[in-house]
Amino acid sequence: MKFSWKWLSDFVDLRGLDPYDVAKRFTECVAELEGVEKVGDDLEDVVCGVIKRIERHPDADRLVVCNTDVGGRTITIVSGAPNLMEGMAVAVALPGAKLKTTEIKATEIKGVLSEGMVASEAELGIGDDASKVLELPSDSKPGTPIAKLIDLEDFIFEVDNKAITNRPDLWGHLGIAREISALYSRTLKKPSCTLPQAHEDILKVTVDDPNDCPRYMAVAFGGVKITRSPFFVANRLRNTGIKPINNVVDASNYVMMALGEPTHAFDRRELLGQMIRVRRAYDGERFVTLDGTELTLSQEDLVIADAERPVALAGVVGGQNSGIRDDTCEVVLECATFNPTRIRKTSVRHGVRTDSSSRFEKALDPNLPPLAVSYFFDILRLTCPDCKPISRVYDCQGFDPTPKVITLDCEYVSRRLGVEVPRSEQIRILTALEFQCKEREDGKLDCVVPSFRATRDVSIPEDLVEEVGRFIGYGKIKPQKPVVIETLHPKDPMLSLLVRIRKILSLACGMDEVYTYSFYSENLLSRIAFDPDAPRLKNFLSSDNVRLRTSLLPNLLGVLEKNARFFDDFAVYEMGRVFFKEMGDGGVLRQPQHLGLLLYRKQDKGKDGTLVLRMKGIIEVLLQKLGKEGVLLENRAESGLPFLHPARTIAIEFEGKELGLLGMVHPLTMLSLDCQGSAVLAELDLDMLMHVPDAKKEFCEIPRFPKIEHDLSFVVDEDRTLKELIQTALKVAPEFLTKIEFVSEYKGAPIPDGKKSLCIRLIFQSKDRTLSDAEVMEALERVIEAEKAIGATIRTG
Repeated sequence: MKFSWKWLSDFVDLRGLDPYDVAKRFTECVAELEGVEKVGDDLEDVVCGVIKRIERHPDADRLVVCNTDVGGRTITIVSGAPNLMEGMAVAVALPGAKLKTTEIKATEIKGVLSEGMVASEAELGIGDDASKVLELPSDSKPGTPIAKLIDLEDFIFEVDNKAITNRPDLWGHLGIAREISALYSRTLKKPSCTLPQAHEDILKVTVDDPNDCPRYMAVAFGGVKITRSPFFVANRLRNTGIKPINNVVDASNYVMMALGEPTHAFDRRELLGQMIRVRRAYDGERFVTLDGTELTLSQEDLVIADAERPVALAGVVGGQNSGIRDDTCEVVLECATFNPTRIRKTSVRHGVRTDSSSRFEKALDPNLPPLAVSYFFDILRLTCPDCKPISRVYDCQGFDPTPKVITLDCEYVSRRLGVEVPRSEQIRILTALEFQCKEREDGKLDCVVPSFRATRDVSIPEDLVEEVGRFIGYGKIKPQKPVVIETLHPKDPMLSLLVRIRKILSLACGMDEVYTYSFYSENLLSRIAFDPDAPRLKNFLSSDNVRLRTSLLPNLLGVLEKNARFFDDFAVYEMGRVFFKEMGDGGVLRQPQHLGLLLYRKQDKGKDGTLVLRMKGIIEVLLQKLGKEGVLLENRAESGLPFLHPARTIAIEFEGKELGLLGMVHPLTMLSLDCQGSAVLAELDLDMLMHVPDAKKEFCEIPRFPKIEHDLSFVVDEDRTLKELIQTALKVAPEFLTKIEFVSEYKGAPIPDGKKSLCIRLIFQSKDRTLSDAEVMEALERVIEAEKAIGATIRTG
């Protein structure tokens, strides 16, 4: 939502105030501002010029040469604009001016020097008319900057819509001005509008259900002529994000942006039966919006209809069948208050969100329409001086006008805020916000809530406490310890670690968590040929479950056996305690927390390595996100577990200590479990992982220059590791090689036996410049030569 500083000055005296100071205080006390933008100062080299003499161009029939006074000097300008006349004041872009479309330079045009350009609205970026130059008032002084001459300089406030979703009064300039007037103790200047009375009963206006439309006003105007809006109207609309269309539509939008109350104008000729009926739509009823979109309505939608068909989707969008046309001479203006919930649901249902629906769904003040109608008339008369009402003002009311009263205890306000706020100050703040405060015999205040705050905003005493608190400034409330001292239980680091692991594996890695029993199945152990020295249970559940688990992996194989019959691939993990015979703290069995992981793929024959790499990648991601540094997954290990492949097992180590392992399930084990394909298991001791120090977090500046990526594929001996390849590249690489990533590993034709292909990605990026191709290619050559020295060659096929 955008608001204009100059527009706000219509409603409150802003003289002597700094826009940026007002923005800061507004954010602190009212609602969050996303920013303040100064507009109009980008036309500093565009000035007023008065054309003294016009001559035909000697070598071009369609061009003229204008001798133009730009203040203290006369310059020649070559132009082809059709509306140029001697004595005319125009906008002249001098050499150096940067317009929306081009940068102006002194240049020769067919042999005649042109020292500038006479500009149109479109070229200046202040309108859409590119057919002719902008004509300035005849009394304009040559040399005057155009921004000052036609009042272009302004400050635009942008308010975060989410910050005012509960404040329908802040969706117009008047509401914003009201807050500023209260903040700076300045008088609010409400619009003073008059609407001449007419008594002709030429329309029939009805509302079927007041719950759908608590207030509906309509009035017909004659003497309307469709034309362009005054410049200040169009410019203000454009600065606040609304495209000017014509004087009638612009007047409606101007009222909405000024007061926060949408209005809509119909072409009176298109209202069949001269009737307006606010009713529910019929199921399946068709409606075409102003932009040509066809909607199918239901009984949940509210429409504005004439005698035969809908002419507007109430509170959302007008209909194509009743829109303002170039030859419109009589309009019917509607101004209403609709049920906010119904408007919101209709807008969401049909995917049509407009400036109008955004306001109506916030619950507008039903007392605002009379002012909006009069204000519309005043704005329209700027371009249509003969405009006048030709019907009486129809006003269908179905709301309770009784004001809401809240009883407030001033001592309660100070107590809730935690700072002493004098009674007189509370009354001053509330009165400035247009709450009427009446003292009671018991010393409390009866506060009458203004109607523009009573719809869904202020309803209980705590709301008034908030009003006082935000205006005195929450920064004045000193922090203090709570009166009640709570004893907090110490944080369990292991529990926190388990929660973090669960989020990483389930969300980032897409794995499913499983739970298995804390004891082994003897039947399963026999089929995987595993006989662990595990603690035995005295009171076992069954003869098959007599030993506590010392590893999570056997039970994960049981999960594999059960699920491989139904799924072609899956990834699961389990966290739980394992049990060893030696005693730990407290005279109980040592029972560390472990993490077990299982990957399975049915169609993986001959590609076992990819599954191992995937498991390795998951563990690396887990360690990285946990912030653990220095854990290695490189060295082959002798697991001693018969269900793991002896040549495809990798140790998980930190400073020489084994934290766990990962390995391929032995083909014989897969056969005994009647599972096709391949599976990989991994296990990690979380108690030991807790003692691995966290990596130091280093923050760096966000890169300002682009990065360059190059992939290199090397053919190396099968026993050569990725780490060796990366370390070799880093030794010879320049400092702008910021990262090396693993891409892929490949074995098979055309790679010779005993060899493999490793592909790595080199990422280059400089902190202070954009790298040239030559720099990158030189670095690549150095890396390739270094890799050759250790027996790695570039893959060519």
